[in-house]
Amino acid sequence: MLASIQRWPPVLVGAAALLVATAAVLLTVAMAPLLPRLGGGRAEAATVTVRVGDTWFCDPTGPQPCGQPHDTAVNVGDTVVWEWGPGGSGTLVVHTTTHCADNFTTCGGPKEWDSSPAKTTGTFSHPFGAADAGKTFLYRCEIHPTTMQGRIIVQAATPTPTSTPTPTATPTSTPTPGPGVDTDGDTIPNGTDIDDDNDGYVDTDETTKGSDPFQATSTPEHADGIDNDADTVIDEQPAGANWDIDADTVVDSLDASVDTDGDGVSNTTDLDDDGDGIKDSIERKMSTDELGDCPTNTSHDAWPSDRDRDKDADIGDVIASFNGKILNPKAYDARSDADGDHDNDIGDIIILYGNAKILTKCAVFTFTNNTGGAVDDIHIQWMSAIAEVFSARDSDRKGWSNRTISGGGLTLDMDRPDAQGDLASGGQLRTVVRGTSPIVSSCQWTLDGVNKGTC
Repeated sequence: MLASIQRWPPVLVGAAALLVATAAVLLTVAMAPLLPRLGGGRAEAATVTVRVGDTWFCDPTGPQPCGQPHDTAVNVGDTVVWEWGPGGSGTLVVHTTTHCADNFTTCGGPKEWDSSPAKTTGTFSHPFGAADAGKTFLYRCEIHPTTMQGRIIVQAATPTPTSTPTPTATPTSTPTPGPGVDTDGDTIPNGTDIDDDNDGYVDTDETTKGSDPFQATSTPEHADGIDNDADTVIDEQPAGANWDIDADTVVDSLDASVDTDGDGVSNTTDLDDDGDGIKDSIERKMSTDELGDCPTNTSHDAWPSDRDRDKDADIGDVIASFNGKILNPKAYDARSDADGDHDNDIGDIIILYGNAKILTKCAVFTFTNNTGGAVDDIHIQWMSAIAEVFSARDSDRKGWSNRTISGGGLTLDMDRPDAQGDLASGGQLRTVVRGTSPIVSSCQWTLDGVNKGTC
């Protein structure tokens, strides 16, 4: 099945992705969210259901998808049941519900529950007892840790009221906007709004990237000389990124001496600094890393087609990018707007997943020159076909801009232009390629066409 999809024409691939996303939308329920059960006194033990979807945790009677982290209020003695699809009927991709004792990012510490191994059908339950009263439990999907997050809020038991004098009111500080507040005034409460400040960037994306999801003037940071996230620090790079490869304190996107993708065009002239096929101007609007072509960790949003940051472009990415957002202005997501026209539509799907990008991976390879002499060319044979080279730059920060893919994608020849000199013994070449499953079969270094040994 996957092999046959890969042979489809690019437009059909994009259309197929759209159909999947649209089908998921049609399965959602457009009902108002259920208010948390906060009634006074000791509530009778109950079962509270959380729907597990692609890729979200939501109230099964409310909008789906919904804002993440999703809050669920329960009483002492209640049991929470997570259902993979309606009644456990199934999701398209695998998920878990896993307790995080510390925070959503590291998800460390002793776990109260973990539904692993990941699955696509069924249910999972966990009870909350007297010892849990007044506590808030964080949880996430271990497969989609940055896009699927939730909180279980266990209400403290209400004691039997006694006659006491009316206390004198004391001023309190303003709390962080809660799930019932509508920060942006769009009639969608924060608890179900995917973009609480209506700046175009969904809350989960802003939280991961360090901007304030409740402040429209705070958006994810970019390498552009501007304090985008309004934290008084300019151009702070995300974890896993490198925005100053020559360590000269000038951010690389503004540095005329740097050629990030090694294509022979300086970053200040190059429209696509990282060579991943999406222009820098669009990546800044999408909030992806314009200087990174393949994720270095699960929070590094480098390749626009890889929404869940696992180094591939698959159905999970299509769902995360477009489920519930296609031609839906209230669910607009700048991260999915690949053509920068302020909507999410079929054109965005084709750009991100058409042209045979769906079901391909980005892969990073580092080759060390251990020949004992200089080299200026590399010949690589692949186990399976590659489709393109995102970047090729060596440890001297020189680009290997002459690149030829041949043999149906099974052969890649690259060389360092003569004007750039040769790569000395011990030097390294880093290249990023895209293919269905990039694995090197063999590799040879050459100098001026003479074989110098294996890579």
